[in-house]
Amino acid sequence: MASELRVDKIVPTSGVAANGGGGIVQVTYGNTTNQVDISTTGSWQTVYTSINSITPRFNTSKILIDMRTGWYQPSTNGEDYFDLRFIRTVGGTQTSITEYAPGYNGWYDTNTTLSPMSNNHFQFLDSPATTNTISYGFEVYLRSINAPNIRFTYDDGGGDQITTMTLMEVSA
Repeated sequence: MASELRVDKIVPTSGVAANGGGGIVQVTYGNTTNQVDISTTGSWQTVYTSINSITPRFNTSKILIDMRTGWYQPSTNGEDYFDLRFIRTVGGTQTSITEYAPGYNGWYDTNTTLSPMSNNHFQFLDSPATTNTISYGFEVYLRSINAPNIRFTYDDGGGDQITTMTLMEVSA
């Protein structure tokens, strides 16, 4: 005998936290292996407009973004710094959504004999207030760069790097 539970909302017995949510309504997963090179400093540069998408069931839901991305600096010359923020696209309109606070999300002092490669993890709880399909990606702001570029989802010919994004709809 198969059982099925259908609900409109999942709320903990103690209530929903002001800065959080209730239960997980749905989960989607997306990834890319496409390498993107960024070399422009002093302005926000889109790396990926869409790594994953989700269609919320409720306009009160929050979306928990969980992303991992690898990057590589093809040089051993100096220091490179960058900041990262998420972008949301709904119906063709793209919006930067992460609350930007100055700080170094990526940094390497490469006065060594090795070119640095790193894999970073980022999370953000979004409140999109829509039931339309939402795509998420990210952009970076290169503060300084001494290398020719910074390569996101770096591919050395073996497909070694991947950028992954899991989106979770959380009931409000």
